[in-house]
Amino acid sequence: MKDGTYWNERCWQQKSWRYGKLLLVWQQKAAESGLWQLFLPGCGPRELPAENRFRPETAADELQRKAIAVGKLLDRKPIPNQPARRHHFFCGWQRFSPFETAVLDCLSRVPAGKVVSYGFLASWAEHPRAARAVGRLMAKNPFPLFYPCHRVVKANGRLGNFGGGTELKQKLLEEEGVTFRKPQYIASNSRFEAEINLPRP
Repeated sequence: MKDGTYWNERCWQQKSWRYGKLLLVWQQKAAESGLWQLFLPGCGPRELPAENRFRPETAADELQRKAIAVGKLLDRKPIPNQPARRHHFFCGWQRFSPFETAVLDCLSRVPAGKVVSYGFLASWAEHPRAARAVGRLMAKNPFPLFYPCHRVVKANGRLGNFGGGTELKQKLLEEEGVTFRKPQYIASNSRFEAEINLPRP
């Protein structure tokens, strides 16, 4: 954002949410429009250029439809045991490596009410030694909530880091039905690993 090109052909929109205010960044390119990035409450740029504010009345029809659909999705609470849905409202997939795309694909299959570890997610994406790389990807995940990085925890069950803060991470998981054996530590019955048989290395 500091190089001055971030807002080229992009606009921003703030949305009220049950845990604060979200910031949505939309890409307006004719060849590829959609949600470029979602910032959780307290995250994202502090200064937002007024000339790049999202204006539904002047936005292209396709972008208007996507903005309405994404808004409705954000208003819904997750359904326990239902995986995140992968939508065509997002754009900018070329910024991800094949490894990152594979990890996000696996992440989208973790249902509400369950969690996985960074190491397990790496193994699931067929890169068993890439737990730290998975952690870095979760930290820069441009589509939190939709690609639910809050469902990824440390191997010992501790919550670990989260862009919106550990308090929000715990609230989201509790809302989805995840149980805790003690503050910030997930109970074993909320682990998703046992439900997936990975091939032995």
